[in-house]
Amino acid sequence: MTCAPEKLTSYGLHKVSCIAKDEELGTYASCSFGITVLKNNDEDISSTTNVPDEVTTSQITTTEKFLACKSLKLPYRGILNCSNHDGPERCTVGCENGYGFSSSYRALRGGLIECDGTDGLWDFERIYHTTQLPECLGHLPNTSIKVTLSFKAAVEECSSDRKFHYHQTIKHLLLNLNREMCSLVDCESSIQVNCSQTYTGNRFILNIIWTLLAVFHPEDYEDSVEVPDAELQLEAILETTRKAIRKDEVFRQNLSQVGIQLQQDSYNRSFIDLVCQAKGYAADLRTYKCMECASGTMEVNGQCKPCPQGTFQLRTGQTNCERCPSDSVKFFRGNVPATCGG
Repeated sequence: MTCAPEKLTSYGLHKVSCIAKDEELGTYASCSFGITVLKNNDEDISSTTNVPDEVTTSQITTTEKFLACKSLKLPYRGILNCSNHDGPERCTVGCENGYGFSSSYRALRGGLIECDGTDGLWDFERIYHTTQLPECLGHLPNTSIKVTLSFKAAVEECSSDRKFHYHQTIKHLLLNLNREMCSLVDCESSIQVNCSQTYTGNRFILNIIWTLLAVFHPEDYEDSVEVPDAELQLEAILETTRKAIRKDEVFRQNLSQVGIQLQQDSYNRSFIDLVCQAKGYAADLRTYKCMECASGTMEVNGQCKPCPQGTFQLRTGQTNCERCPSDSVKFFRGNVPATCGG
């Protein structure tokens, strides 16, 4: 915690402002109060009270002046309103509707930033070592959760007609097995049935890959430790299918009737992933939101990657970076990106 001024060197009414910060969490609180310093022959040596509303600036004696912080630039697609009432400058900062800061800027989540008058530094400047407020990024209303399961079987032939028949049979059995949960989850769009070219004992290996997608609204789980319902639905399908493959004799016999010999120990599954259904977006693991990739980055396979050296990107939500121009100083009007030699 810091207070200004730290020392009182004159008699009279002084205004003291204090700021308490938790830099790890990016939170802070502040307050102001008055201290009256009296001479020894007065009734009280000193008294501490809240500064009354009727006390004017001319009545308050300060032994130190507040140091001004650097001016802030309005963030791209952002909101910035600052005020200064006889003390450190305070600003409300945020984004236009439909946009938000990346969750890596947790100190800005409360929407209030303040200048520390003791050393002229903004509170967020202490954490991020810059006075540049981050750009506001667009986010999608929905995020998808994806998981893949697979299992194997043996078949005697793998012609196109037979493979189509295998696919229809397996799809019907899987959807019927998970009828209730598949009314809430996209179960049908990706069931792949492939035959490997290798065979054992005159039988081909059938590889079944089932990709499941469930959609949810991340704002429903903001500031919550609850697991999204979509994830619970996927886990229920995975468990039901696992039991059917490993232990369900009826499931095995239904496959056997069309010439599919199930390998009951072949069940496998992937980890559950957050995915975005739009290019130029990546899932934020802290907020579950699909956020635009920031300028200076590009989206590659669902992740925001920095532009390689020799390339740049000035726009958000892009899937590629552009080659740096031959005259970067002129092209960027002096504000050259680091990847272009700035």
